[in-house]
Amino acid sequence: MTESDLIELLWSPWTLALLALLLERWLPWPEQWHPLAIFRLFANYLQTKVNPPHYAGGQQRLAGWLALVLLLVLTLIPTAIVVYAAELSQLVGALVLLVCLRQRPYLQVLNSVRRLAQKNQKRAARALLSRITERDCDQLSRHGLAKTALELRAMSVLQHRFVPLLSWLLGGPILCLALRLITELYHLWPVSHSRYRHFGLATRALYAVSVSAITLMPLALIELAAALKGQRPRQPLTPSSAWLRPDAWWLEALSRLHNVSLGGPIKIQQRRLSRQRFAGRPAEQVWQRTVTVLMRWQTLNHFLLLAGLLLSYIYRF
Repeated sequence: MTESDLIELLWSPWTLALLALLLERWLPWPEQWHPLAIFRLFANYLQTKVNPPHYAGGQQRLAGWLALVLLLVLTLIPTAIVVYAAELSQLVGALVLLVCLRQRPYLQVLNSVRRLAQKNQKRAARALLSRITERDCDQLSRHGLAKTALELRAMSVLQHRFVPLLSWLLGGPILCLALRLITELYHLWPVSHSRYRHFGLATRALYAVSVSAITLMPLALIELAAALKGQRPRQPLTPSSAWLRPDAWWLEALSRLHNVSLGGPIKIQQRRLSRQRFAGRPAEQVWQRTVTVLMRWQTLNHFLLLAGLLLSYIYRF
């Protein structure tokens, strides 16, 4: 291997993505100074200004589209200028990926919820879980805590790992950042919440046609694994406003693959939203085991990136 080959290998997207994954896991980055936390604060401030409660439904929908476009323009255009005008644009693009891979504080909350629930400190576990989800958590049993925490972790594997990595490899740092911002707004302005019932429709629609499209790739992989394991046949999905169909497919495939109960009705603002149940072992009985296997799906990203790096070296000419 010549020196130019080594430099090309070190600056390849596969190597930079692996480096970003390692830094996200080990680099101490206070949550209050993270760009995504600052973005959420600004988005919430903007929402309070442009979405007053007295607006009619049509006005709220228009305000939602305008706020979404404004936030994306104010974030993506300066980022694109910095990335593509920089002398080391690949390195700056890797920093964008590092920002989009932010997951550690989210998993720390879920780990704390599991420890508190196992100590039968359900009140503290409910209060902690309510910080990262719009669902009503104040009446959750240990089974409800386990199921909710596992669902949030499963969606984190999809939204905080597979989607940023695949979008960064397919479309570069700007696409990666755009999809992560859309995901953040999708959770910040959920249409199941009365205040965002109309205002959040724009973000939900954009999430459905962009982020959900990327999720079809890992979904095909996990469907293949579930089919090969062959524990039970695939369950047809019934429509529900509480989730988008690709998200429901993802949870159903995980439930079938690891034989754990997921899904079921949820409450938001004391309003019951129907969702399909996916049968399996009670979530609280296999909580730790399911957490372990879900985290193994994240390590698959490392193997895929290493395989891509190896293939790019073999076929570099």
